[in-house]
Amino acid sequence: MIGVIGLIGGALIQPPEDAHRESPDTRRPPVVARIRLTDSTDAERLSALGDDVWRHQMAGNAFALLRRGLPVKRLPDYTPEGARADRDFWTSISRGLTRIRDKKLDHQGRISKAILAWQARQRFEAYRHYWFTSLVTPYATPIRGVHRLFASLPVTSEADRQNFLGLLAQYPALLDVIHQKLKGQQARGIVLPKAELALVVLLWRSFVRPVGQSPFDVDSVRLATVSPDARARFTSKLAAAINDRVNPALEALIAFIEGPYYSGAPDRVGLWQYPGGKAYYHHLVRVHTTLSIEPNDVFAVGQRQIDSLSQELSKVQRLLGFAGTLAKFISSLRSDPRFFASTPEEVGRRLDRFAAEVEPKLASLFLRIPVAKYETRRLALDLEPTMTYGYYDEPRPARPTGVYFYNGSNLDQRNLANIEGLAYHELVPGHHLQIALLRENTTLPTFRQDLGFTAYGEGWGDYASMLGNDLGQYRDAYSRAGRLMMEMMLGTRLVLDVGMNYRGWSLEQAREFMRKHTLEGATQIETETLRYGADQPGQALAYRMGSLTIQSLRERTRRRLGPDFDIRRFHEAILGSGQMPLDVLAWHVGRFVEEEEQRHSPTSGQWRLPPTRP
Repeated sequence: MIGVIGLIGGALIQPPEDAHRESPDTRRPPVVARIRLTDSTDAERLSALGDDVWRHQMAGNAFALLRRGLPVKRLPDYTPEGARADRDFWTSISRGLTRIRDKKLDHQGRISKAILAWQARQRFEAYRHYWFTSLVTPYATPIRGVHRLFASLPVTSEADRQNFLGLLAQYPALLDVIHQKLKGQQARGIVLPKAELALVVLLWRSFVRPVGQSPFDVDSVRLATVSPDARARFTSKLAAAINDRVNPALEALIAFIEGPYYSGAPDRVGLWQYPGGKAYYHHLVRVHTTLSIEPNDVFAVGQRQIDSLSQELSKVQRLLGFAGTLAKFISSLRSDPRFFASTPEEVGRRLDRFAAEVEPKLASLFLRIPVAKYETRRLALDLEPTMTYGYYDEPRPARPTGVYFYNGSNLDQRNLANIEGLAYHELVPGHHLQIALLRENTTLPTFRQDLGFTAYGEGWGDYASMLGNDLGQYRDAYSRAGRLMMEMMLGTRLVLDVGMNYRGWSLEQAREFMRKHTLEGATQIETETLRYGADQPGQALAYRMGSLTIQSLRERTRRRLGPDFDIRRFHEAILGSGQMPLDVLAWHVGRFVEEEEQRHSPTSGQWRLPPTRP
């Protein structure tokens, strides 16, 4: 266990000195926050800022628009000018926050202000590190989301179909932005490693498909209510766009990656090797953990986790009467036939079974259960070679069911000892429950309904898999061993991510460490280590650091409240106010504890207000 690293404090960020010396790009004037109601209350000014942030989020996030059923007129902007406009917007938000006094806000208002201040700090930093972010790697690329956008766009009316074709006409320009960013990164000495580029090319080649197989095809089901003549006109224009513009643009990008870009690719992985790479990694650690913690401290947490989990696993080994070393026990789990599925459909059935088992028990841990349903589906075949597991995709108007897309490939190498914990992590009480409750919560300020913090979201997912213990799951020793090995996997991420990006570990060194401490097969180890060392550095830290923080908050709350501790009310405190940085969450839970003490002992002392700043 680790304690919460610290509470947010100090003054609000100040804009960089050069924030307003740059001439704004004349083609894209920066969006600025509008501070209205000059004689209004602090709460009203904060609400106006929140509204401006929501509009900014919607203007720059096609996926958020789609999720809300709003029209999408423009593909995302990943240009340097777009990044600069975003920086300028958050500069104005930061200035607006300095005019709002904490003591004039209620508890939810203070949370909103703390969240906005945290976002503004990180967005300033993100602008400084613009040239480090990847747009082509399998996990980090936005292109898969863009393709899902097209797969979900309405095409019923003539206006819908014209909008679809108009957005598709923007696609080659988006690819050119990605192309130009790769060139800019190359000029700055930031080139993806050769091992990662093999996955990059594999992914992007999967998008170059003829009409009838393209990611942009519109099937007959979506066009069922369209007249034959209108359908023929649309499909003809769509085919011409795919053949004449989309596929050639994809081919041009791939040719650059395979040729001039690859020629300068390093053999090593990790951010440490690039100019300014270690400073960028410091930034990523703060962004993904939302804690004030150093990379080497995260590395040490990971080592302690592996030691502690090894001891727990040894207890299970003795319980099963397995003679031999812990390494041999792990090896036996790695090859045990009970942990392998014979068909992709069996993977889905196992996930569904475990989620169905806990669903009737959720009321014992939660005050609210989401209305939205969930299901499992296999990943698209072209994504499976580049992804280790899969991903959860939340409900949206075009598909009001949350879906976990699982990887059904290479089943002889895909150990499923952890599948029970995976079901709880991805579905209930994990991602689906948390995200669906957030989307259904209309009491939050609008901008907070669309927020996502990796440490909160993935931390909840990992914590939720542990809730299987509270729900009476993990009933046999092998099931507990699988759960411990899932935790071990997340613990190794803390070591490997820091090792490769900050401490100079080689790819083979990382893979050997993973072979020693996890159940993963060769295919998963290859893609997973590249995910940490080249694709999404820092992101994998969020899972365990977030979970450990929530566990720590729960234990501290339980000790403080004693017999008055109600796990359902604690979970409502964690989930009921939406996603937030973990330091803000710690302050929020502290307030919850004080309210619980007051509720149970209203005359036990004078009510204490929380600190002025969370």
